[in-house]
Amino acid sequence: MDDDLDISGRRISFLFKVLFKFDLDILQPAFSQFGKWSHKVTRAKLFSFLRYTNFVEVTCPLFRADKLFEFLSVYDPVLVGWGGDHWFMQTLIGESKTKAAVVDAAVAVNPFDEFKGQREIDDLQSRSNRIAVWTQIQETRAVCDVDPLCEWSTVRKWNHFRFYSGTCLTLLTKLWVRLRVICRVDPSQRVR
Repeated sequence: MDDDLDISGRRISFLFKVLFKFDLDILQPAFSQFGKWSHKVTRAKLFSFLRYTNFVEVTCPLFRADKLFEFLSVYDPVLVGWGGDHWFMQTLIGESKTKAAVVDAAVAVNPFDEFKGQREIDDLQSRSNRIAVWTQIQETRAVCDVDPLCEWSTVRKWNHFRFYSGTCLTLLTKLWVRLRVICRVDPSQRVR
């Protein structure tokens, strides 16, 4: 998991429960629209508990242990980030429509790049090098991009309202803080 994600320990524990309850091989929390998201399929959706998908992003996947070991047996550590998600999805999930999910009941905020400064992964390997390595892996390992990224089906569970309400409160708080930063105004300091 990226170290700059905003997600509570409670939600991480909840993700483990979801992994086992729904007999998934891999999942990820949905990404808040008040933060960065790279793929529409990973963006949080209201009134959805989880969505079965053919894609889980490399930013914060949660693997079933045996599936993680299965992937690590073929993984080449020369690949840093770029394309890793496509590789593990093709290796572990293939055509299955019920083994991978994005969990909307546990939302993570991935901060925008302008709030993070330089990305640490760029210190390890440049973006162009990461792309070149992924292209080489694709050619030598017969791996391809997951295309198109799909949602197979949605599970709705209304008895998990507390997670939805917590998510809404978190999103509103983040929006309020972001507006204060953008406007460079701290409303609590105004003279009345």
